[in-house]
Amino acid sequence: MTRTPLAMIAAAAAAATRGPAMRPARSEDARSASRLRWHRVPVAVCALGLAAVGFQSQEARGAIMVTVSQQGADVVIDYSGSWDYWNRTGTFDASDTAVFRLGVFNLADSSDKDTWSGEGGGLTLQTGLWTATLTNADSTEGDDFAWRDHITYAPAGYEAGEPLSGSLTFNNTDLVTMGFTPGDSGFFSGGAGTVVFSVGATAVPGAGLAGLATVGLAGVSRRRRR
Repeated sequence: MTRTPLAMIAAAAAAATRGPAMRPARSEDARSASRLRWHRVPVAVCALGLAAVGFQSQEARGAIMVTVSQQGADVVIDYSGSWDYWNRTGTFDASDTAVFRLGVFNLADSSDKDTWSGEGGGLTLQTGLWTATLTNADSTEGDDFAWRDHITYAPAGYEAGEPLSGSLTFNNTDLVTMGFTPGDSGFFSGGAGTVVFSVGATAVPGAGLAGLATVGLAGVSRRRRR
C-alpha cells in the first residue's frame, strides 16, 4: 500500500513521541558527551556576537582610518573617519602636503586651518612602524587633515565627530623607498583620538570581524563532524 505524505508525517511524529524506549540504550557518558558537543555551538555563536558588539563599539568611538597602498607606479595614502574630540587652540595657514616620521600632512592651500597644539594636541605612535623618511606628495584631495607629535589639524570650524576624508598621491615611488614596511599596521593616539593605519593593502571595514566569524564557524563545523 502506498503511503500518502500525510500518513508518512503522522508515522514520523508517532515514532518521535515513543521516546527513549524505542532508541538503542546509551551509557550516561555517551549522553553527556553528546550534550557537551551540542552545547558548544551556542557558546561559539555567543562569542562571535560579543566580538561583533565590541568591534562596533570601538568604531562608534570614532577614529581616522589610514591606508598606505601601492597603486601601480604610485603610492597612495587614503584617510577617512573623524576626530573623537577637538580643542581648537588657534588657526594656522600651513600648506604642507607630505608624509614623514611624525605623521601626515594634507594641507593643500594657504587658507586657515584649526589647530590643536600644546598638551594633548599631538599624536604618539603606540604600535606598529611608521616611516622615518620625508616624502612630499605630488597631488592631494579631500579635507584638511594633519597630525604630528605636538599638533593636530582640522578644517576651519571643525567640530568633533564630523567626517574627514581625503588622499595623498606620491608619483613614481614605492612603499619601501618611502620608508614603509609592507604588511605593517598599528595606531597613533592622542587627545584628538586615534589614527589606525595599515600598509600595503586597502583596509575593508569589518574585515577583521568577518575573518573572526569565518574562523569561528569553521571551528563549529569541525566539532559537529567529529
